Amino acid sequence: MAERSHVLSLHLERVLPAPPPAVFAAATEPRLLAEWWGPAGFTTPSIALDLRPGGAYRIAMKPPGRDVFHLSGRFRAIDPPRLLAYTFAWEPADPDDRENLVTLSLGDEDGATRLTVDHGPFATRERLDLHVRGWTESLERLRGVLSRRSAPRRRPGAPDDPDPEAAMPDRTPRETALAYMEAWNAMDADGCAACFAEDGVREGRILARATAGGARFPRFVGREAIRERIHGFMVAVPDLRIDVLRVGEGPEDTAWLEWHLTGTHRGDWGAWAARGERVDVPAVSIYRVRGGLIAEETEYIDPAVMMTPPG
Repeated sequence: MAERSHVLSLHLERVLPAPPPAVFAAATEPRLLAEWWGPAGFTTPSIALDLRPGGAYRIAMKPPGRDVFHLSGRFRAIDPPRLLAYTFAWEPADPDDRENLVTLSLGDEDGATRLTVDHGPFATRERLDLHVRGWTESLERLRGVLSRRSAPRRRPGAPDDPDPEAAMPDRTPRETALAYMEAWNAMDADGCAACFAEDGVREGRILARATAGGARFPRFVGREAIRERIHGFMVAVPDLRIDVLRVGEGPEDTAWLEWHLTGTHRGDWGAWAARGERVDVPAVSIYRVRGGLIAEETEYIDPAVMMTPPG
């Protein structure tokens, strides 16, 4: 997320697993839009849109266990499949809401799409943070829709059942670790989880030089538990970026990465309440790889800069 000239606005980028025409269609065809629009758990009972410059749209949104409310506006610019811009206003509006502008920019990236979302300005930090979380979860839902529509890659002779271990190509431990980091930078929690074996394990440790024996963070076992943990962190730090500094392979199907994560702590995550502060975390991860998938990941976090939970 970025702020420009002290204007409260959001800027998010995602690489999505479909070409720009497919992503543009998902953002403009009511049947497809209804599959992903809104945060996790939301439904869209109705969508009406007149896709032309000056044309109006109105979307009914229903949160879990709450009444329907609406979003409406008018299209400002339409340039398939590269650009879509429209005004954005809630019905009913929060006292701190104002009508603002959404711009979706789509670029081709080797058959995938780099989608850039610019939205603003917002009147308050709280409303900005709310919309950052909403867009983050919506874009993850969009990624899931596009992924399900894409045929998985399979080895010759692999069974027809959707077994991720059969769908994954053979990779070296180093390639597996780098693919995992690419999924992190694409904000793809499903893609991160797919890098793990079905019984994969993920845990973190504070470097032992600062704590007796090396304090541990929670241990997560299984793809779904790992996906949920990663998804939660991506929602909490929606502008995260991981830079890989060094990478290497060790004995017995292991790899290691030295990496540096930066971002802004916008949402609650486990024991860490949202603080709006910059996150700046150097770390090292060690991976044990089995058949091109991560069997175990251990992160070693530098305690001098890592946020620590209360108590």
